[in-house]
Amino acid sequence: MDERNQLVFELWITLEKRCYFLMSSSGAGIGYALATIKPHITDVEKIVVTLALCLWAISFLLGLHVLRLHRKELHLSGRAMILFRGTSHLGPQAQNVAKSVVDEEAKSLGPKVHVAHGAQVILLMFGAAIFATVKLEIVPTLAEWFFNAP
Repeated sequence: MDERNQLVFELWITLEKRCYFLMSSSGAGIGYALATIKPHITDVEKIVVTLALCLWAISFLLGLHVLRLHRKELHLSGRAMILFRGTSHLGPQAQNVAKSVVDEEAKSLGPKVHVAHGAQVILLMFGAAIFATVKLEIVPTLAEWFFNAP
């Protein structure tokens, strides 16, 4: 494997590890929330905890989507290598056609990966921030302040 392909492969492995880390963080957040939530919480707290659980669950599912898109990228990269090797004896016109096909697929795949990964990170952080308001007892204080105001 030449140096460029090795670098691309290492980058793909790093992105995959990051996605697994975020997915495990989402799962850990769900587990922690379910294990530590008090049995008697207010309705407002129930809504906030449910929202945090939903955000973490969606973050986890987006992680699965990101992994699927990464696999598509790797498959596309392999196809590109086969196409370029297979068209090298056919001349530059055949290589240009092969390159345009691969570039078109890569252009549509790249933004999808970035959006899904960004959404995965953002939902994980929002879920943690929202759940922290319950653990720090900010939600009951705010609920009491807003609903019991004179």
